[in-house]
Amino acid sequence: MRVALQTSMPLLFLAACSVGTTSRSYPPATGPAGATVTLELTGKRHVVGELLAVEDTTLLVLQERELVRVPLPLITSGKAPKLSFSGQSLTGEPRERLRLISRYPQGVGAELEARLLEAYGQSGVREVGWKRRVGAEAPVRLARAGDWR
Repeated sequence: MRVALQTSMPLLFLAACSVGTTSRSYPPATGPAGATVTLELTGKRHVVGELLAVEDTTLLVLQERELVRVPLPLITSGKAPKLSFSGQSLTGEPRERLRLISRYPQGVGAELEARLLEAYGQSGVREVGWKRRVGAEAPVRLARAGDWR
């Protein structure tokens, strides 16, 4: 009995130790808001705001009380708590980690998006697009499957 107690006591003390990040020191875990992201875009532009959702080809961000959708190919680099990435490399584990620290990890459907737009007084999400050079032709809009009628 005494031998069992002597060997189990150090294990109990070890189990009580905290190793790594705690919820108190990790901002996305301290409240309902998503993580703050800093996105560097092509053309020396940037977007800083709360990450609302990770979508198939875009990130939905709340920037200064405005919903903004940023296409992944425009992101040259990005930072979130404990994560750095680029739009091209946002696949696999980094994408999943980013999704988990967003406000809506399940995604934003049409109904929720409409409610968010109403709450922030917007008629539509601001889409960040390709920056044109002066004198350049207008960028071509890629059609989606449902656009052809």
